Amino acid sequence: MTMPNELPAASGKGRLIILWALSALTALTFLAAGVPKLIGAPAMVEIFDKVGFGQWFRYCFLRGSCAGGRDDWSDHRATNSAGPFPRRPSRASRHHRGHRLSTKAGAAAHRGRKPGARMSRTIGIRVRPDQVAGELAIRALAYAFTDAVNRRDAAAFESLWDENGVWEIGAPLHSIANGAASVAEHVIELAEPLEFFGQQVHSGVVAIDGDQATARWSVQETGRARNNGPYNNYAFYEDELVKCDGAWRFARRSYRYVWLDLKSPIGGDVIG
Repeated sequence: MTMPNELPAASGKGRLIILWALSALTALTFLAAGVPKLIGAPAMVEIFDKVGFGQWFRYCFLRGSCAGGRDDWSDHRATNSAGPFPRRPSRASRHHRGHRLSTKAGAAAHRGRKPGARMSRTIGIRVRPDQVAGELAIRALAYAFTDAVNRRDAAAFESLWDENGVWEIGAPLHSIANGAASVAEHVIELAEPLEFFGQQVHSGVVAIDGDQATARWSVQETGRARNNGPYNNYAFYEDELVKCDGAWRFARRSYRYVWLDLKSPIGGDVIG
C-alpha cells in the first residue's frame, strides 16, 4: 500500500526523468546539427558556398549549434542539482536583493525621476510619447521647406509659413521678409540670379512646448549664378514654430552662416 506522503516524491522523480530525457534529446539534436559542419560534409560546404559568406560562416554556425547543445545540457544539470523543486531564498540573499532595489530607487530619486521612468539610451532625453507626432510633423515641415526651395515652388513655400512669419538670412548676405506672401516673393527673388541651387538639410534638434516649438538644423547649400559666380556654404537654420488649426508652421526662420565660399569655381553642366 502506498502512503500519501510518498506520492509527491514518486511524482517528482517521474518528472525529473522526463526532463532529463528531453534535455538529452535536445542536446543531441544540436550536436547532430553541428557535426556535419565540423567534419566538412560536402553538402554543408556547398550550402555555405552558395550563401556567399565563405566557410568561416560555417564555423560560426558550428559553434552556435554545439554551444546550444552544451548549454541546454549544463543548464538542465544546474537546475536539477538543486532538486525538482525551487528552494526558498535565504535571508542573506533576500537582504542583498532588497539592498540592490533600494539602491536603484535611491539613485533614481537623486536624479529627480521615479524609479523605472523610461529614458532614451541614445541621447539621454526623457521619452515623451505625446510629443512624437509633433516632432515628426516639424521634421516634415523642414524637409518640405528644402523641397520647395530646390524646386522653386513659391506656392508650396508660402504654405509652410504662419501668416505673420519672418524669414531672415544673416550676415554677410543679410535679407529679411515679413509675412507669408512676402516670404514667397522673396524666395523667387533670391533664386532668380542662380543658374542652379541645391539645399540639403541634415541633423536637427526639436523642442516642443505646447503649441510652440523651437528647432535647429544643420544645412548645406551649393549654387552657381548665371554669371558663373559660385555659392557654397554651411549654416544653421534656427526656427520658432507655432501650431495653428492642428498644423505646424514657421513663425520665424533665421539662417546663420558658419562657412561661406563665394570664390571657388563650381564646374559641371546644369542638366535640368
